[in-house]
Amino acid sequence: MKLKSFDYKTMIPLTGIGVALILTIIMWLTLPGKANAMEKPPSPDTVIASWPASASTIRSAGEAMDVLLASRKLNQSVTAVGQVKHYLEEQEARGKLDPAHKLVKARMLQLYHQFDAASAVLNDVAKSPAHSASALLLLANIQVQMGQFEQARDTCSDLFGQVALIVTLTCTLDADFQSSPSRSTYSRLAALTATQATAPAEQMLWIHETLAAMALQVNEPELARNHLKTIELSSAPVSLIALWMDTYLVEQNPSAIFNRIAPMVADQSSLDDAILLRLAIAEAQAGEDKTWQQRMQQRVAIREWREDNEHAAQLARYYLDVAPDKDKALHFASLHFEHSKTATDAALVARATDAFNQ
Repeated sequence: MKLKSFDYKTMIPLTGIGVALILTIIMWLTLPGKANAMEKPPSPDTVIASWPASASTIRSAGEAMDVLLASRKLNQSVTAVGQVKHYLEEQEARGKLDPAHKLVKARMLQLYHQFDAASAVLNDVAKSPAHSASALLLLANIQVQMGQFEQARDTCSDLFGQVALIVTLTCTLDADFQSSPSRSTYSRLAALTATQATAPAEQMLWIHETLAAMALQVNEPELARNHLKTIELSSAPVSLIALWMDTYLVEQNPSAIFNRIAPMVADQSSLDDAILLRLAIAEAQAGEDKTWQQRMQQRVAIREWREDNEHAAQLARYYLDVAPDKDKALHFASLHFEHSKTATDAALVARATDAFNQ
């Protein structure tokens, strides 16, 4: 059975600034000698292919960030985050938590929705000239998630002179958009990108993901895909792959998803919730088979049993788009909004509320 047509409210919340790509930018900014934008930066597609199981093999903050970046790629081990957490605990116990390590710690705190603690760490890191830009970018991202849009805008303004102008403008306009989504804000950023796109490759990747997310929220899925057309999905962050999938889900085109994404999945059992959810939605739209829906049902049961609030957005959308249950959909959408308040988070709550009242 096919689901009713989607509008922008169907989009699962993504942070206003793509977190995995922000991590790439942070790593690039903190590498020695990378302040010169004319130098060739490391490829954003670089993934550490294999890491020993022990956290003790991580030797530096840079390696820890590498592991976090790799963990956000498709088909990567979920144990990597635990390794980084263990490594940070070891360093903190030894009194060796320098600004570079604190950046990784802030990202870990953000991952577990401990936004106030993460913000406190980043405000401290921002005092370090070598890490100020990285800290400010991540802080702005967290402030957007917390719904502190004015504070995020102020944080973005502090980036002037530290990063390429288009990065500062993207940070600022995204904060504006998350506060009040509008086509005019999206169009302004798109025009600025076309005329002032002089940032390094990693930063341009993040900018295009931000533009794609904006385009999708103003109900322009084709424009959203256009911003992502040069990106190799097989090596892209999960957040970006999910965004690409949403551009087809909103058009009720599940075959495009099955043809492109399903062959890329190496291990269904460890597939990220965001990707598995969208495969299940595509399957529901197609009205055929129930392989992905059954796997997602099992995942949902585990998340609910664990009272896993970090996946509440996925649970809300599952109960809207795969196995309709208006009570649970509203419960999980509201629960997620307690932790993350971007425009898409608000839209998810609005959609769940509409379903509940019907």
